[in-house]
Amino acid sequence: MCVCPVSLCRVSIPFLKMLDQMLARACFDTFTTDQDHQFCVDLLALCKEEIKKSKDTQKLRSAIAV
Repeated sequence: MCVCPVSLCRVSIPFLKMLDQMLARACFDTFTTDQDHQFCVDLLALCKEEIKKSKDTQKLRSAIAV
């Protein structure tokens, strides 16, 4: 059961799953190898913001995978 608006759940969960797959396939390695790049820090902050106060287990599991 989703406690966020339906339109947000329909977007955020598939997006988190896609992001997990892209990270697993090393699509962002150019960003992660550069120490001065904020990509990883920003990505973590956005994922934390997305799941903050969420009770949706599917969304939480998708964010944990990222």
